Amino acid sequence: MKVFETDRLVIRQIRPDDLDDFAALTGDPEIVRYMDEGQPLSREQTRAWMEISEANYRTRGYGCFAVMAKPDDRMIGFCGFARPPDRPGIVEVIYAFAPSFWGRG
Repeated sequence: MKVFETDRLVIRQIRPDDLDDFAALTGDPEIVRYMDEGQPLSREQTRAWMEISEANYRTRGYGCFAVMAKPDDRMIGFCGFARPPDRPGIVEVIYAFAPSFWGRG
């Protein structure tokens, strides 16, 4: 499900078939160094994150979203909202992009 789009990007809900691309992003130490504990995630941890986001779409109306580059519909990053379990009542804005897409405005 598409959330919104710009001239260069499509932001949509994460789908199960995004696992390979999402795991490549969350497993990259350079990308995740400022997230949580700064440690890369395993494929299974990434899968669990995707399942949480899918549940959040249904219960909260938001979660983590895939950022797709036009026109090839390639996942280049993610963005969205997260609720840290250790800080009740807090919602954080999260985002990350593959390093090859950094600095493009």
